[in-house]
Amino acid sequence: MLIGIDPGHGGTDVGAVNDQLNVQEKNLTLGIATRFQQLLEFNNVSTIMTRKKDEYVSLQRRAEILNNAQVNYVISVHVNSSTSTEPNYLSSHIVAKGGQAEQLAEKIQEHLVKSIGWEDGGVRVNNFFMVRETDAPAVLAELGFISKLDIAKQLAEDDTQRALAEALAQGVMDQIEQKFNKPDNSFTDIEGHWAQTEIMWAIENGLMNGVSDNSFAPDESLTRAQLAVVLKRFYQMLI
Repeated sequence: MLIGIDPGHGGTDVGAVNDQLNVQEKNLTLGIATRFQQLLEFNNVSTIMTRKKDEYVSLQRRAEILNNAQVNYVISVHVNSSTSTEPNYLSSHIVAKGGQAEQLAEKIQEHLVKSIGWEDGGVRVNNFFMVRETDAPAVLAELGFISKLDIAKQLAEDDTQRALAEALAQGVMDQIEQKFNKPDNSFTDIEGHWAQTEIMWAIENGLMNGVSDNSFAPDESLTRAQLAVVLKRFYQMLI
């Protein structure tokens, strides 16, 4: 099983922007998609990304990457925008109804709405490039409206990106009929710590582990051996 993940926009193509907060779609989609990939890999599902950093990749090239890899499913991650500040729904888009793409979209949509509580925009049919030109069943997820100030603020937060990524991963795992296992970040001694967000990021990215089932020991010194392990894991992320 190979899942294609497409973080929308990138590089000179910034996507939608909230000028009040200086929040750009390209950064939100990469943040959510990266967390999404990590969750699938944690569940032993192989993935391929159309971009892993802030770079421009044409739509044609994105489709080529995914088609050449012969992925089983494609999920393209986007954030919506409107000239009105009212819309705040989540929606999932497919090229046509009646196939595996619709099945996947329904599962993803259900988990998205449950995870974040925003309005359910449903599964919609649209002739978007990434759902039309990919060989595998494809879903383009529009994860809220960056044009709405309070939604944009939430989208920029780690907790919101983590929740959306988890919903996408749960939808995929439901579609391929495998149990979704969530990484255990519930260490009792990091709650309220000044570096809690960074600690959770390091754990989720596989850079660091806890010292026991419910302890991380955030204020203990790092040994040279532990540093070597972290550096090796970080290097493996880059290659």
